[in-house]
Amino acid sequence: MGVKLNINIDAKGRRFLLDNDENIILVFPCKEDEFSITCLSFSPFGDSNEVEFFDDFFLNATAQDISRFEIIDFNNQQPINYGNVYKFDGISYSYDRQAFSKHVCGLSNESANTKNLTSGITQKINAVNQEESRTISIGSVPQNQTIYFDLPQLVWVFVAKGISSNMILPNDMLTPVKMEYMRKINKPSNSSLIIGNYLEIDLIDLKEATSVLFDSTINAFRFSS
Repeated sequence: MGVKLNINIDAKGRRFLLDNDENIILVFPCKEDEFSITCLSFSPFGDSNEVEFFDDFFLNATAQDISRFEIIDFNNQQPINYGNVYKFDGISYSYDRQAFSKHVCGLSNESANTKNLTSGITQKINAVNQEESRTISIGSVPQNQTIYFDLPQLVWVFVAKGISSNMILPNDMLTPVKMEYMRKINKPSNSSLIIGNYLEIDLIDLKEATSVLFDSTINAFRFSS
């Protein structure tokens, strides 16, 4: 049984999101990097929208380059365990060695033909009543080098328009919720791209479940009281 996040949106909030053409967005931030990747983008399907995170992780690879607002299409999925380093030979993954920490997963690019491999980690997540492996981190691995992915700890939840699952987002466009500085929103926006402020959730501190509530007056989430 995994950790659960309950995303609560009442009828007024769902109408606000529908009028703005906005979805619920989940991102596992790569704070030290220039970009993060969108884990989930979905429309609310009721008052309570449950997302469950499981301890099942996979490595993925693609020939696509990482660039802003690109939608990444992964393949070559391989089950992995944190604490290990794996190698990619251009066709498949295999175990290489132990990592320097049980909280990281490493990938070595040993492909003779791929000078710069785009790789990512996906996690089994149940959302919108669909259980799938969804991307939580991404990185570029030069030939004959190793990249390390940290065990996921933080997830950002916000609403946005024009953002799809597996889309690359520039980190400098993502800003946190600061309730004392948030201003009231009175009418829908006509912009083709809307990115609301994110609420940061520490998954490591969660015992079983936590709940957040969408506040349509500021177009952002806050923790349920």
